[in-house]
Amino acid sequence: MLGLNQLLRRFRVSEVSVVDKESNEPEFMTKPKFRKLVDGTVRRLNMTYMDAVIHVCEENGIELEDVKRYVNVVLKGKLEAEAMSLNFLEKNAQLPSE
Repeated sequence: MLGLNQLLRRFRVSEVSVVDKESNEPEFMTKPKFRKLVDGTVRRLNMTYMDAVIHVCEENGIELEDVKRYVNVVLKGKLEAEAMSLNFLEKNAQLPSE
């Protein structure tokens, strides 16, 4: 019988698991969990959303190239607004979607 990691490798699915701090059980990262982690990091560490995304990725072993799959519409909007206010993105431009 194959384990979960072997199945994921066999089907070339790369999921990121994080450890739930309350139960110490591994959990798979989802868009809502990622957004909560980023929002919490922004509030707790007084970071920008861009910095918080990088911080959450580093803390949870997520490759920055893979972050697109975890960014939902709400977080994308916050990142776009922040990028526009910092003149990283034109005022009428949008980040590329999936």
